[in-house]
Amino acid sequence: MDKVEIVAQYLAGEMTSEEQVRFLEELAQDQALQEELSLQQDFAIALKNERNKALKSELLAYAEQKAGSNYSWYYGIAAGVSIVIAGLIAFLYLSGSSSKEDFFAANFEPYPYVFTTRLSGNGSAASEAYKNGDFSTAIQLFEKQPMSDTVQFYLGIAYAQTGNLESASARLEQIAPSSIFIPQKNWYLGLIYLQSGDKEGAIAMFSKITEKDYKFIEAQALLGQLEN
Repeated sequence: MDKVEIVAQYLAGEMTSEEQVRFLEELAQDQALQEELSLQQDFAIALKNERNKALKSELLAYAEQKAGSNYSWYYGIAAGVSIVIAGLIAFLYLSGSSSKEDFFAANFEPYPYVFTTRLSGNGSAASEAYKNGDFSTAIQLFEKQPMSDTVQFYLGIAYAQTGNLESASARLEQIAPSSIFIPQKNWYLGLIYLQSGDKEGAIAMFSKITEKDYKFIEAQALLGQLEN
């Protein structure tokens, strides 16, 4: 089974507990596997959450019809659709047609729970609270954990979901440069800076997102609007 199939199986919840443990252990060591996970998550979230659903559905239906079984070609068309939609949303926000709150809500999707380190004590309760969307409880429990990059990352996301952007940015800014969460951190921190009115900080974060990174397409669309 190749990496694409393994990641798809993981995201679909089709792994046993033992298989999930092995997958997460391999994920912590395999950069290519991390990139494939980010790609599939990015693709799934973009298809699910962008607001211009009618346009997206029409374009993706056309892409799927034309692509057939050509996996890479389909991804290319889907990426193009995401660029169009992300650019439209960015334009509406930056031109004042969409509020900061609407823009932030449309783009700040909580990152899927993918822990690569074991938690101690109440860690299981913290993870369940996060997965269930109970971010206030998750914050209380995560704060009692040793501050690894993984805990810092999910704390940052949880704080942002409760509206505490100052604590969210503080947590995300402490993630080490060598962390596997750096691409995701750059995206979320860029959104937080933008929501807080720090345009230059947002540009700096989005500019760090490279072609293979999480949310590259959306970041490029935003940069195109922010730098004009």
